[in-house]
Amino acid sequence: MRATQEQQFKKWFNCGIFTMKQVAIKTDIDRSHVCYFIGKLKKTNSVYLVRTGICPITKNARVGFYTTNYDLYLTHKGLKR
Repeated sequence: MRATQEQQFKKWFNCGIFTMKQVAIKTDIDRSHVCYFIGKLKKTNSVYLVRTGICPITKNARVGFYTTNYDLYLTHKGLKR
């Protein structure tokens, strides 16, 4: 059975820290849908903004790097070793 777009989205953001553009390209999900899924997860505090920086694809500044993996978020913030 083929995974739904939301399942693919959650899988990618659970295994690492990515920008919305990176996930859109890797999963072949339209970026507007990725933005929708991020917004949906923000409402339930299920997605974490790890940092802002320069997008490795578009080279735009101040893009968000997100994850849904709380342990990864804590490790990156230096709160867990």
